[in-house]
Amino acid sequence: MYSHDKKISSAMEDAIYETNRRREIQHAYNLKHEITPKTVYSSIKEIGIPKKKTEIFSEGETTREKLETYIKRLELEMDVAAANLDFEKAAELRDELLSIRKKK
Repeated sequence: MYSHDKKISSAMEDAIYETNRRREIQHAYNLKHEITPKTVYSSIKEIGIPKKKTEIFSEGETTREKLETYIKRLELEMDVAAANLDFEKAAELRDELLSIRKKK
């Protein structure tokens, strides 16, 4: 069934068997219910959080609580950017976080 040039562990054989078994079940279900599988095309969604930087730093005195909230917001935005594979934005946010933490 598989090339003898490469070793396939028993765990891999089990995983391949299970995948094929599930495919057969899904195929039978699709036939019974007249379902034609279709590929889902979707772009990466931007779920960024609006920045509140101007609110936090424009009110004159910045409280520690506001600063901590802003840092958490930046961390969340950075995680979202990385999840969306927007590494440039994530790096910018990281740099901003580092800058703020140095000033604390």
